[in-house]
Amino acid sequence: MIIPGSFTSTPPEKGKPCWLSLRSLSATPDAWLLSSSSKVYRNEAKAIHPNAEEFFKQTKKLYLQALRFVGDYQFNDDLSLDPGDTVPFAYKIPSYECQLGPKDYFFDNFSADEIMDYLEPNPDSPLGPPGP
Repeated sequence: MIIPGSFTSTPPEKGKPCWLSLRSLSATPDAWLLSSSSKVYRNEAKAIHPNAEEFFKQTKKLYLQALRFVGDYQFNDDLSLDPGDTVPFAYKIPSYECQLGPKDYFFDNFSADEIMDYLEPNPDSPLGPPGP
């Protein structure tokens, strides 16, 4: 998916986790796998589709994220996820056991732009910019 935010496993402030929408399509919610997301620039999206810059011209931020279903396909409906249920920053699946952990670990694998995207809607985050 190339979308103006990232789906997470937890709900954003005014939304719901994408898992709630996916459960309506499958009796096995564990069959869905959500990847981390990465920021994509409009000019990079041209490699995916030649008209991507024009298509996304009104979108300030773009993120690439994969959603995978493992199991028997017995869907009765189309897959429909609300982009309003995304967060306006990259979502990185932590490689450690605790939820957030020290800020040095939270921002692992974030680009400098992705860190700024995270801090923009979270200016009072205790994580703050990563240390030296």
